[in-house]
Amino acid sequence: MAEPLAIDAWTEARFRAVVDFVSKNPTAPAELLGLLEESHPAYAQRGAAVVVRMRGHALLALMCGPNPWPAALPFALEELQSGHSPYLLAAAARVLQHVTSPHSSLAPFLTSALTTLSQSDDAVDLSRYGGTASDGDAAPAFDEVMRALQWLGPAAAGEHGALQTLLQQPGLAPEQRAALTHAVQALPKAHGHDSSAPQWHSSGDAPASCTPTRLNDVLLEDQDAQRLDWDELFVGAPTVLAFFYTRCDNARKCSLTISKLARMQDLLRQAGCFEQVRIAAITYDPTFDSPQRLRGYAASRGMQFAAGHRVLRVIEGHERLSRALGLGVSFVGSVVNRHRIEVFVLDSTGQVAAVHRRLQWREEELLEDVQQLLSASQEKVISAPAVPVSPSTPSARLRAAPTVRGIPGWTSTLLAMAIALFPKCPICGLSYLSMGSLVALPQLPGLYWTWPLIALASMINLAVLVWLARREQRWLGVALAAVGSVMLFGWGAALQSDWGLWGGVVLHASGALLSVWTTPQRVAQAV
Repeated sequence: MAEPLAIDAWTEARFRAVVDFVSKNPTAPAELLGLLEESHPAYAQRGAAVVVRMRGHALLALMCGPNPWPAALPFALEELQSGHSPYLLAAAARVLQHVTSPHSSLAPFLTSALTTLSQSDDAVDLSRYGGTASDGDAAPAFDEVMRALQWLGPAAAGEHGALQTLLQQPGLAPEQRAALTHAVQALPKAHGHDSSAPQWHSSGDAPASCTPTRLNDVLLEDQDAQRLDWDELFVGAPTVLAFFYTRCDNARKCSLTISKLARMQDLLRQAGCFEQVRIAAITYDPTFDSPQRLRGYAASRGMQFAAGHRVLRVIEGHERLSRALGLGVSFVGSVVNRHRIEVFVLDSTGQVAAVHRRLQWREEELLEDVQQLLSASQEKVISAPAVPVSPSTPSARLRAAPTVRGIPGWTSTLLAMAIALFPKCPICGLSYLSMGSLVALPQLPGLYWTWPLIALASMINLAVLVWLARREQRWLGVALAAVGSVMLFGWGAALQSDWGLWGGVVLHASGALLSVWTTPQRVAQAV
């Protein structure tokens, strides 16, 4: 009977003992695979070097039991594609040869690992815990990956061009260059695409464990320091949601993730649905990643910002979000020590519709996901009952307005407009008061002695309107009020023109009303 793995105090020695025990039990592959999950408690509060040793030992154990487990393959492919530790790359290459059969779809992963090791290699000994190099059995990790490439044999023919490109890099060590040259010469020319080989990708349906019900208590802050809750960000349109952090030292993970989101934005524009789909990236490291840091990191990788396209950090509810989505990340203190690649596709209700994790995702895959969601949404709209009245006059439109909980249509519309114009918060009320003071001051005796008060009221009004505009991304009201200030103090005060004075007041009033205006339809829904 396998030893239970529910251990309160994980140590490195204890982790190693559990891996060794489970690897000899052919009935317990699930436990061993669980030890490779980044969120496993054994990795919490461990340094990155310790995590590398632990994961390498668990990865190699998957091929040492009575029956090698093919379920280890995604973990091995993930390391070969996106890893940068020589020990883990060598371990993944060896595991690959034990848990599957040669086929052409594996070759690009080995080419990726060789490219990484051509820039940063090290001697490792896979027979020792942690890969610590010994005098006799140590060898470069590059050699282990080359052995896997030779194991593929003719199945690696499709990588002939990529390997030749790698050979042209100036930083190759002489031994690496010689091994690559020999491999390229031994490879036959590729003859078309092998349709029988599986195509490894990261996509998959959303498991029930990572489909959140409601996350209203999760508060986030974007690159402009604007704070919004989950529903404000992710309800109303399909969303591509990725995770990253700016201190990541692996360019093939976080940096590449943001660059791919930028390319995703380009694809959305080409498909004509940029404004219908939201793009969001949330940092794993909210303490360090300030709004300014998030903006600079994403902008330097080509990401563009808009109302539905943001980079974010969690202000409240970080643990709840992590549990709800099943994020694959572990920490030492507040610093990430290991994470996987993961991106979610959310539907218009904020629920997870698809997940892409571990292996690099393709932008085209995500475009297909969101287009399917958009098509499904449009089909629902088309199948909804049509409104029978198509009025052409304003009075007819009022009579045909939808009824709100039994209230006649025209009454509900007027009620919605009244609620819309009523100040609904202290900030809105302050804007109304400042606007009112501008209207009232010209009636005071000695008008031109009151200009300091008028200037103060104008500045208060503009400040409030800017605050509202940043929150709602509606700037027309600010523009009208700003023009009103110019007319009020320029044409009205300087030139002592009544037309300039009243024109400025009217523009100020229009700007304030427009900024606090809530559409009747939205108010009607609330009623």
